[in-house]
Amino acid sequence: MVLEITLVMITFSIITYIAIGIKSAYTGGNPFKDFFVFGYSWQIVATIVCYLMFYPKVSRYIGQPWLVSLVLNGILFSAIFSYVRYVRQNKLEKKYITGVLSIIIILNALMFIPLAFTKISISTLLVLGCLIFFIFFGVLYFFRDYRQKNLAFLQMVVGGIIFLASAVIRQDDVDYYLVGISNAALFLILFGMIFYYIEYTHLKLSDSKSNYKKESEKYKKLSEKYNVTMKAVQEGVWEYDHENDILFITESMAKELAIKDGILENAYETLKNRIHVNDVSKWENRTFDELMAFIKSKTSHKTEKEYRLLFPDSEYRWVRQKISVEKDAIDGQYKIFGVLSIIQEVKEAQNEIYKLAYTDKLTGLKNFTSLRLDLERMVREEYKKNASPVRLILIDIDRFKYINDTRGHQFGDLVLAKVVEKLQNHMDMVYRVGGTEFLIIQKEDALNATNASIFKCFETPFNIKHSDIYLTVSMGILEGNALNNCNSSDEVLMKLDLAKNKAKELGGGCFIAFDDALMEKISEKVNISEALRGAILNDELFMHYQPQLNLISQKIVGYEALLRWQLNGQPVPPDTIIAIAEETGQISALGEHIIEMVFRDFKLWDDHMKVAINLSVLQLEDARFITQVEALREKYQIDPTRVYFEITENIWIKSQQEKISVLHLLREKGYRISLDDFGTGYSSYSYIEALPLDELKLDMSFTKKMMTSDKHKQMTINIIQLGKIFNLSVICEGIETEEALKFLTLNGCDIGQGYLISEPKAISDLVT
Repeated sequence: MVLEITLVMITFSIITYIAIGIKSAYTGGNPFKDFFVFGYSWQIVATIVCYLMFYPKVSRYIGQPWLVSLVLNGILFSAIFSYVRYVRQNKLEKKYITGVLSIIIILNALMFIPLAFTKISISTLLVLGCLIFFIFFGVLYFFRDYRQKNLAFLQMVVGGIIFLASAVIRQDDVDYYLVGISNAALFLILFGMIFYYIEYTHLKLSDSKSNYKKESEKYKKLSEKYNVTMKAVQEGVWEYDHENDILFITESMAKELAIKDGILENAYETLKNRIHVNDVSKWENRTFDELMAFIKSKTSHKTEKEYRLLFPDSEYRWVRQKISVEKDAIDGQYKIFGVLSIIQEVKEAQNEIYKLAYTDKLTGLKNFTSLRLDLERMVREEYKKNASPVRLILIDIDRFKYINDTRGHQFGDLVLAKVVEKLQNHMDMVYRVGGTEFLIIQKEDALNATNASIFKCFETPFNIKHSDIYLTVSMGILEGNALNNCNSSDEVLMKLDLAKNKAKELGGGCFIAFDDALMEKISEKVNISEALRGAILNDELFMHYQPQLNLISQKIVGYEALLRWQLNGQPVPPDTIIAIAEETGQISALGEHIIEMVFRDFKLWDDHMKVAINLSVLQLEDARFITQVEALREKYQIDPTRVYFEITENIWIKSQQEKISVLHLLREKGYRISLDDFGTGYSSYSYIEALPLDELKLDMSFTKKMMTSDKHKQMTINIIQLGKIFNLSVICEGIETEEALKFLTLNGCDIGQGYLISEPKAISDLVT
């Protein structure tokens, strides 16, 4: 009878398990969870059956009822406790502990009913009840945090003990009660093995969920408390179970990533597969190994990573991952925690800022700031050791100002855009340095291309708004040792600028490669520029004066002030001083200093003498110029009608009409204006009409050529007559022969100047 009941129970169990599997497959449920729920339920039923049916017979065989009771109570406790703990997925509260113990006590009471007719003393029953209570209370206390697989293991041990005990008791007798008990023990062993295997290989999640709810309760509270804030800043707090490879993340971020219930299994590989291919190197296995090493060594550690992560809408977004290995305040174990933030908007803002900082808005090319950074990397020693040869070309569009002035700046921008388009079609790396300057970096594979290929870009006209615009460029080139010897980006740009400026001086439309000769010139300019500042402050400059002779009265009527300076015992040419002062922004200070020296010396001359002072066009662009001159005039009490400011024809080219008003203002205050070097450049009747002139000054080149060339003689006569027509005094400089002096006197030249009359002299030599 018992054997048949046992076989029916086992058959029913197998059929039920198959049914559970089919149901789970169709409904999408978790079959392992269903197996566990049913398995533990069935163990409870089976144990109760053993209590009620087998206990009396077994206890007679063994002769120790309390031992049988203890074993069956262990099986019952294991089943009920595992069932409650698994189904509830929570720690056992007091009410569940009370319930388990109550069931055991009730079943024990039912078990003792068949024994009531046996003569067991009350004291034995009391001792037995107390022993059972304390044993299982201790088991509950020590095993309350163990995994289900530990209870399954205990179940297998108990089943094995029962099976061996029944085998010993049976010996050669066939007793159906003992056979039933043996089969029940095998049943316990079999299902204990199944549960142990499933728990160990497939159901790590169940216990991890329980641990997470217990150990990361502070994160859930934090999520609930600051849920609105987390959603606003798009952040999520997470904890990683490294033993089971499970990620638990707060609600707000779980929704963003479509992580169900905030729990992600196989987390490491799942997240790694969602990282952008260009960022996946940031999540190498080495990173995980390092975190594990910190956990094993019980050392706190923090790190941060930024990468692009694939979201459920199939879009990649930038996220920032802050990772911490810290000691958990609850159980004292070192664990991996972190915060995941979506920073897509931050990255987009950073990209926009980067474009503004490193990209030229008009052309879309890398700008000067970006160029300096790239050049700084290029001049580093470690770069030079491994880098391939390159050539740098600085390009400047010639006379582009004319286009802006005549067509407007918007039209000029269109021209620049077309230039960039052509350059990018022929070159790889193009930067806009600023204005009309561009820099090209030619790599090794392009070095064989001649510089003529760049000029070809400008051979054909640029068609802008149905107009053909012809352009030429000046280029400075830096390569080879001249480039390799550079130690900073400033040095690179300086050398390129020198070569480009030299090409400009030659008229444009050509290229100049930097060499040591150019470097020597710039070094000389730098030395002169630095020394000039000190010379102005320390009053080391001085003036010489060359007399001017009235060719009719043959009397000295004035002087031209000429700048002199000795640097390291060597004279510096005045043209060099002026040019460097203009380039370095010192012309205003130098010009004011010259005027003050002349006004100071001027007080020593006779009242009828005049003085000529050369002006730079840049002085006229200085808004303080008139104020400076007037202040010095007041200081030295100078008659302005005796002061002639000499200008050159390039005032018309460089400054145009806006600066001519300054000359008119000087005339209104009584100063005289002299046009120097007339006839050497852009001489025109229109200049004489437009400029407020008092005097024309022929360049010395006419004086030297007129005695050997009839053409120049006639030109000189024409200029003198031109001055008469406009009621201007005519002065000729560079007179070095008596023949030239006589010719100029006979043809009506008013004033002569040159070494024949007198060489320039110091003020001390002129004043007696």
